[in-house]
Amino acid sequence: MSQQYYEIINDVKYDKELLDKARELITGRGDGRISEEDAKVLVEESKDGNKVTEIEKQTLQYIVENFNCTEPAIAIILPNIN
Repeated sequence: MSQQYYEIINDVKYDKELLDKARELITGRGDGRISEEDAKVLVEESKDGNKVTEIEKQTLQYIVENFNCTEPAIAIILPNIN
């Protein structure tokens, strides 16, 4: 069984596990937004060996731009993109 590590959206490669986690965090609870606590979980999950890879940075950027994130969540995610 082959595990799929990436999800391709509009010809761009993203971290599938990170996108799935973001979807899980907004499904079935709260108001459907990525909260400050959710953002902390996403940032922690994005770190491979205490480093955020380029694909993970790209995925976090995609989450900020395409998911409904609170301002505190964005403030937590953005420093990990740059």
